[in-house]
Amino acid sequence: ASGAAASAGVPQLTAVPAEPTAWIVASPGGSTSLVGIDTATSAVVATIPIPNSIGEHVGVTAGALAIAPNGRTAYLAVQFAREVLPIDLTSRSIGKAVRVPEQPVSVAVTPNGSRVYVLGYVNIHHADVVAINTSNGTTTSAVSVGPLESAGAGGIAITPDGTTVWVSSSENGTVTPISTARGKAGPPITVGAFPTSLAVTPNGKALWVANSLDNLLVSVDLANNKVD
Repeated sequence: ASGAAASAGVPQLTAVPAEPTAWIVASPGGSTSLVGIDTATSAVVATIPIPNSIGEHVGVTAGALAIAPNGRTAYLAVQFAREVLPIDLTSRSIGKAVRVPEQPVSVAVTPNGSRVYVLGYVNIHHADVVAINTSNGTTTSAVSVGPLESAGAGGIAITPDGTTVWVSSSENGTVTPISTARGKAGPPITVGAFPTSLAVTPNGKALWVANSLDNLLVSVDLANNKVD
């Protein structure tokens, strides 16, 4: 299973494939921690404190946490510091933050674990996407996509074959494909009012989009990039 998590008080779950543990970002009383939950018993099995100097810059977007496919590393968007923080889930240690050009609101890891794609809020006119090389922490050139609302709500998802990154643009009601090979965005697709969270089916045939304002789940057929 996969997903994304980050919120103050109402965390969402991100499942780790390598072990029966889900990780959430929790901010009780103003402090921030990564909390591991046993999915069979719902018991807390691990807590990784995030230093206050970092935690105070973590936003409240639902896509701000992603787990590498091998379950060993979490990537946390530190929105207001414009950084993505790697966290070793085995040693429970905090790695060196990677600086990104804009405020990161959603992150996703490629199926082979080689890159972390980051959706960043720029301004009311557009957002951008960069990729972090997980082996050395370098970033690619930014790809411009549609606008997010001021709080940065927006989703990102990657197809199972790793060839396409999809991002939502909440302000103009579209989702946009980005080729991972070419680093170029394709034509945006209109999906409805305020699309935020995204998920690609395991067989790679459909992209599901959650629209916040019209309360709809919309399916995009990835064979022809059209709304079903």
